[in-house]
Amino acid sequence: MLGCLAVTADRLVPVPVPESSLQAVVLPVTTMMVHPSTTVAVSVVSSAPVAAVIRWPGIVTEVVIAVGDQIRSGQVLARVDGHPVVAMVSDKALYRDLEQGDKGWDVQVLQTWLLGLGFFDADVSVEFGDRTRASVMQWQASLGEPSTGAFRLSAVVWVGAVPPLVGEISQAPGQSTSPGDTLFSSVSRPESIRVVEPPGGVAQSGALLLTIASTSVPYSAGSGLVADPTSVTQITQALGASPEGIGRIQPVDPVTVRVLPASAVVTDAEGRTCAFPDQYGPAVPVSALSGGLGGVTVDNDFPLSNVLANPTLVRSDISCG
Repeated sequence: MLGCLAVTADRLVPVPVPESSLQAVVLPVTTMMVHPSTTVAVSVVSSAPVAAVIRWPGIVTEVVIAVGDQIRSGQVLARVDGHPVVAMVSDKALYRDLEQGDKGWDVQVLQTWLLGLGFFDADVSVEFGDRTRASVMQWQASLGEPSTGAFRLSAVVWVGAVPPLVGEISQAPGQSTSPGDTLFSSVSRPESIRVVEPPGGVAQSGALLLTIASTSVPYSAGSGLVADPTSVTQITQALGASPEGIGRIQPVDPVTVRVLPASAVVTDAEGRTCAFPDQYGPAVPVSALSGGLGGVTVDNDFPLSNVLANPTLVRSDISCG
């Protein structure tokens, strides 16, 4: 189904007139290239704010961040008793200290994080071995901290799975802090675009685009979602101040359709839509893709090359059955 629109014609009852005054008008079915579209509702899905919790007890000696800052993974956020507290961007938050000999999914998270910072150069695994210990030592040395090789949870603040924006800062230099206190809260921001397809979905084949105003981004039929960060930003900007709007899904490449004269398409008393090859031929069902006064577009496999353009005037029977 390519953006199916119901195309109907008035249910006309032919008025008997002298046969000599009537002439059947048969016109060709034309072919053209179009970008058929399906109208969809879209809305911005925003992430929940993250509370970045500090775990190092003591006196805050420095706060390095400011409201509106984009946090980077590995960035020093603050110092407590002179010790740096670093941002950890990862899919999961760690829950314990780690050292050589430990095993578990959290070791994988730590190794992946160190890999992203350039301190780990081995295959990620669930085992805290020599290479993990050496990586932790290098990371600690880069911060000016003692290179013990044991990872302490208090050295990091988990800030979520994506780098956040600082919305509100809860700590200040000279303030006493305890494990569980919030260092800062992030700003809620667009995370994905929800796409509500019509009943039956979108049947266009090939590569598709979701278009809002003049902005187009890639879209996968049936997914109901746009998650690529760049695409999310583009669509959010196209929507402007509103978190909701109307878009179009259409193929990247044009498709071939056939066009019938609008007057050739009729709807019978049963609600069926059809066209006729001539004054006496049988009805051929019509599944319209779009339509207007200029013509009705149908799939390229529509079987007729010519259609009767004035069926309600020259046929006694306009049943589509």
